[in-house]
Amino acid sequence: MARIPIHYDSFMISNGLKGSERANVGRIKHHTLVRDADDMTVSAYDHHIARLTNIVPGDVSTFRTICLEWRIVVVVRNPGVSTLRAGNLGIGVTGKPEEDKQGLKVGNDVVRRANGELIVGDYDLMSVWAAEGHGYEKIEFTRDGSGHGAKWTNPEAERLFLRFNASLTIKLEHGANDDWKTDNPIYQNIRNNGVIGHRSYVAFTDTGDYKLLGSPGALKSYYLNVLKVDWPYSV
Repeated sequence: MARIPIHYDSFMISNGLKGSERANVGRIKHHTLVRDADDMTVSAYDHHIARLTNIVPGDVSTFRTICLEWRIVVVVRNPGVSTLRAGNLGIGVTGKPEEDKQGLKVGNDVVRRANGELIVGDYDLMSVWAAEGHGYEKIEFTRDGSGHGAKWTNPEAERLFLRFNASLTIKLEHGANDDWKTDNPIYQNIRNNGVIGHRSYVAFTDTGDYKLLGSPGALKSYYLNVLKVDWPYSV
């Protein structure tokens, strides 16, 4: 049986605070994970996509499987590298909780909270699309209000959210960035920030495959030329 070594460098754990208050509070040493080449649950192809996107390999498999089952396209903004590293090493982590959105800096860090819990960047969905005939129809993937207690705006989005979180290692915490409706200028800037700067994305397709989108410009081109929809941002 072939064995595949996957090497990860050492990396820091931070306290998650910002500016001068940010501090390193630990280190995870470099590690080599060896897995079976014939592992069909998380394939070598899933590991390949994981290295390109920083999404945990098992979660890559989940996205691909569900997109094929539901005949949907899910566009995800790629998380920081700590999400991949921690997930691959089997470290018990969770995505950044909704209530900490403004309080912690995660990014490429693994963060240790005061209670000892380790958290990494969660998965930020950009949009969800149903394959219909020769085109795509938007599935509005958002809640009517903030926080986990707010109701989903449509039953299909809620069912899909629950289906994903039944299998994902790093759970979805909220709706899609495109569908975030707000009149608050501060939150509008946060929404637009999802398509500014050195961002990259991946589209998991209704065929069970993927398309890497290495910049906001590539994402915009995918919307216009593949999904055939208008660009939903003012930037």
